[in-house]
Amino acid sequence: MSLQDLEDASGCTRTQLIEWEGVYFPCYPDIGKNLNILQQIPVRDSDTFQCGFPKSGCHWILEVMHMVLQGKTEYYPLSHFPLAGLSHEYLETQLTTPRILAAHLHHRHAPKDLLNNAKVIYIIRNPKDVAVSLYNFCKTYQYAKFNGEWSDFLPMFLSGKVIYGNWWEHVLGWREAAKSNPNILFVAYEDMIQNLEVEAGRMAEHLCLPRSSQFLKEVADKCNFKSVKDAKSHTRYTLFMRKGVVGDWKNYFTVAQSEMFDKVHEEYMKNSDIQVKFEI
Repeated sequence: MSLQDLEDASGCTRTQLIEWEGVYFPCYPDIGKNLNILQQIPVRDSDTFQCGFPKSGCHWILEVMHMVLQGKTEYYPLSHFPLAGLSHEYLETQLTTPRILAAHLHHRHAPKDLLNNAKVIYIIRNPKDVAVSLYNFCKTYQYAKFNGEWSDFLPMFLSGKVIYGNWWEHVLGWREAAKSNPNILFVAYEDMIQNLEVEAGRMAEHLCLPRSSQFLKEVADKCNFKSVKDAKSHTRYTLFMRKGVVGDWKNYFTVAQSEMFDKVHEEYMKNSDIQVKFEI
């Protein structure tokens, strides 16, 4: 584990991140200690693990999951770091059962007992929109600060020199695990945009929770992206929820950048069954 200064493509702007087992992490307080015990964290049968690469809609889906789990259309009351930034003491004393353990971890870094004891909901979003959203996020996020230009950030994203590393390795690692483990459910950000009620129903079914069609409709109404962002406007959530749209990448990518990105994407995904929606 080491502290790394990462230069962007221009060789000027530096981002300081923690490198651990080939993946970069934000410089959270005490993250070194947290990472060292991460895989030994006790997992309860009642836990639900929410995972996804940063800027894939993780905070948004967390609200849906919370309502489905509680059977009430009330927003998630807590605001804290993802799993890698939390101490063992916090996990055991501050999160009440049933816990939602939110994380951006690669599958290989997840707690060892996770897939034996808990359900997992993994959110995936098209990587062009993820890259754009992550670029804007890192311009303001104190634990992964980036002050450069989009044209210099994109090569860093493509090479995995951003928080939580390589998008494709992240997604494919969890997808491979899901092939042999029914406890993992994949949910697409773009599908949530198109029909949140249906996706909330899929989550309820995966969690073995009977929820009425009327309740799922209420969840969808209260958890549409704008409603959640407005409801959380007085909290630090405003940093994590930007536009909530599909296709914003078109406002950033040049034709050449898009073509370069497509080649990388196609190479990584050539043997995968994942179908990514770059627009709807």
